[in-house]
Amino acid sequence: MKLLKLVCPSCGAKLEVNSNLEKFTCNYCGVTSLLDEESITVKNINSKLSNCINELKEYFDNGNYQKCYDLANKYLIEYPNNKKIKEYIDNSEEYISEIFASNMLKKYEHWKTKSFSLQELGADYNKIKYYRDNYESETIEKAYTILYQLKKGYHNAMIILVIGLLSILFLPFVFTGCTK
Repeated sequence: MKLLKLVCPSCGAKLEVNSNLEKFTCNYCGVTSLLDEESITVKNINSKLSNCINELKEYFDNGNYQKCYDLANKYLIEYPNNKKIKEYIDNSEEYISEIFASNMLKKYEHWKTKSFSLQELGADYNKIKYYRDNYESETIEKAYTILYQLKKGYHNAMIILVIGLLSILFLPFVFTGCTK
């Protein structure tokens, strides 16, 4: 048994393939290819998967990480064990998280002069917390810190507001009870 050192025509992974085989499947991207031992050439026979991976590569290389992420998740349903598609999902999400964190820093940069709804703040906080839990980044950490402080500030303000309302409601009863 002779092993041939080849490169996958779809993803470029280095492979060792038994020379007795007519076709083989890449362990990395899952594309099945034909092997012509006489000329030691490889022909891609799984063009649909190859086209999917090439499309993901194009979106990723052009910086369209959200489109790459969405398509990769769609393709993963059809090719659930494909490592290359999973890699595009992970890499795209990492870039998306970085972009989201940068946008949050810009959005909340002047938070003292702007007002935000608690619902909007909560949604942004939950998303940045998810990214913080999954990726290490200075930008994500800064955005998380600001959103955490804002959320904490809103909660403290709500507690003060509730205490103030309760005191307004019950203060007359306290004074009325004292005069009798």
